[in-house]
Amino acid sequence: MPADPDDTDHTDHWAALVPELLVTDLDRSLAFYVDLCRFRIRISRPGDGFAYLEHGQAQIMLEELSDEAWQTADLSAPFGRGINLQIEVTDVTALHARVTQAEWPLFQPLTTQWYRDGAIKHGQTEFLLQDPDGYLLRFMQHLGQRPSPPRTTHRIHLAKNTQNHSLKRSGSTQTDAMPLRPATLADASSIAALSIETWLNTYLKHGVSPFFADYVLDTFTTAKTEQLISDPAQYILLSENADGPDGFIRLTLGAAAPVAGCSDTEIATLYVQPRHHGKGIGKALLQAAVDHARARGIASLWLTTNAENLPAIAFYRAQGFTHIGDTHFRIGTQGYLNHVYRKNL
Repeated sequence: MPADPDDTDHTDHWAALVPELLVTDLDRSLAFYVDLCRFRIRISRPGDGFAYLEHGQAQIMLEELSDEAWQTADLSAPFGRGINLQIEVTDVTALHARVTQAEWPLFQPLTTQWYRDGAIKHGQTEFLLQDPDGYLLRFMQHLGQRPSPPRTTHRIHLAKNTQNHSLKRSGSTQTDAMPLRPATLADASSIAALSIETWLNTYLKHGVSPFFADYVLDTFTTAKTEQLISDPAQYILLSENADGPDGFIRLTLGAAAPVAGCSDTEIATLYVQPRHHGKGIGKALLQAAVDHARARGIASLWLTTNAENLPAIAFYRAQGFTHIGDTHFRIGTQGYLNHVYRKNL
């Protein structure tokens, strides 16, 4: 993978203002900031639960909650209420694509804003999301400046702000009522088609060779999907919109893990249509599957993911999964390195 333009080593630069964020789980926060958002660890003191991170010229500190932390009051989620941290990056569109592919929920999607400064306006493209503890981050890229037309009345300015505020509130709860339901046999063809689309989009970036085409067309069929839906060892949960299913998760009971220390319940598949990434669908499906397993007394869940699928790795780590070993996924005689992850319930 090419180096991220914001991964430059800035060892001579120390920011004049560096916020320190108290976090509940440092490893989970590092999975979000480093693996997903491309921060670089400048200083690491695991024994103290501390890390100093940088992203271009931006710098922050993370400290895991402890009795020695500078805590002025009891903390409750979301942390950092009333503040957002603006972080300038060199390619905000690429970072936004990375985040949405990992299906991390967005507080505000990618937009372009022009902010008034007297006779000019400063432009920036930006999106907002919350870290695992709820701190609100605004990643942005400067677009330059342009002349600003005279402002008419203060009332129009207030109306605009009120409208934006209501949009943010409605957007922040968009996934609260996300419809999820168990799959039925009538869904088999939709699930098969969704699987083909997602698999090809995830793993084949340059073209579709006969080798992979044969595998996909043989694996994701309506008949085989009907068998899975009818199998009592499979639990398949769908997300859907007005046009039909847009994602699903499949739990397999009695599945022997390739490494020791796992239960016999596997998250065999979690697919969301690429065009719906970033809406929280994957996270909602995963949480529903976790709740389903926990209600049945299952102690842990395990899954495998391709070692090169960095957005998926960042997503699962951010959801509390731990890398516990490796295996190989095989298509015919070909083997592909996969990581094994486990989440204790």
